[in-house]
Amino acid sequence: MSYVVAVKCTDGVIIASDQKMTNMVGMRCGYKTHKIDWYESENLAFCSVGDDLCIIFVQVVRDKLRNQQFSEKSFMELKQSLIDCVCETRRRYAEYRTLNSIGPDIRELCGGNTFVVLRDERSVQLWSVDTSKAFQYPNPQPIDSCLPQGDAMNPAQFFLAHYCERPGTTESMIPLAVHTVLMAKNEFIDGIDVGVFTQSTFRTLTPEELSESIEISKSIDSYTAKALYRRS
Repeated sequence: MSYVVAVKCTDGVIIASDQKMTNMVGMRCGYKTHKIDWYESENLAFCSVGDDLCIIFVQVVRDKLRNQQFSEKSFMELKQSLIDCVCETRRRYAEYRTLNSIGPDIRELCGGNTFVVLRDERSVQLWSVDTSKAFQYPNPQPIDSCLPQGDAMNPAQFFLAHYCERPGTTESMIPLAVHTVLMAKNEFIDGIDVGVFTQSTFRTLTPEELSESIEISKSIDSYTAKALYRRS
């Protein structure tokens, strides 16, 4: 389980993600990792919620759209390119299972959702692409505001719904994105990573750069707890 928040800002895109991966096979154990992948020279960034089919999808997109091969495409042409990438992902995975004689007794990968960031000279775009086999026909969607992915029932989504009506600059939206992910913490969700993708910045933030927003989140949480739950 993961919790990821993507925000389309006036000057680019923010993606905030937890860092916890949980091994559900055999003895349950968790470890921290980075879930935001970015390739500045290719003008592409990704963050996925799902299984390893999402990893195949990311590689397909990098093969097909790296180095701004998307920059001259119309909206419908770009959407079709992302649809083609999902179809190619499924084809590659089916071929892999066939070539390696993987039978039906081995569980198939199901896919998930991937946020895709595309940067060209004119703009920074944010797309949500569902690779889940539950949907026969892929339908990539451009994101113009904010969207959470992962634990659909997590109460942390309240913060985005209530405070993200009109996203501002990437700098101004970082504290809200950080607070939302930190408040999603549970057995399967922990830690924080933030990627900032603009015309001039295309990377994840360092722990030092995130420290102020983390302290703001802690302060809000502490104040709220004291104000709403007063022990007698």
